[in-house]
Amino acid sequence: MPICPHCLKDTAKPPEFELTGDEPQTLSQLLESRAAEIYNAYPRKVGRGAALKKIKLALSSVPFKELLAATQAFAQLWQHRPKPEWKFCPHPATWYSQERWADVDVADPEPAPADVTDEIAAFFS
Repeated sequence: MPICPHCLKDTAKPPEFELTGDEPQTLSQLLESRAAEIYNAYPRKVGRGAALKKIKLALSSVPFKELLAATQAFAQLWQHRPKPEWKFCPHPATWYSQERWADVDVADPEPAPADVTDEIAAFFS
């Protein structure tokens, strides 16, 4: 096992931290891949470059798993909305720059809105 001459400690990596070759090799590559993963979870795909910049900035203050969970919860809220309402979904760069992930309740996301036709049918029955 290699010993670091400056600190006289074992420098071998524990087995669970060994690289398989698929992982990013640098910190900037890791940041880029995590930002892309978060962007892909966002429901509206607009302004990718600006969004990735804002996501990277957000990752400097919020843990990756927390930001990803908030993004996934937000995407779940928009999943069942009709297509005409999607114009009201904020652009991802706006959502991340305004720290709107803090507004999303990750533990208990709101249920998807009921279909209007179901409400009308219930009213007339």
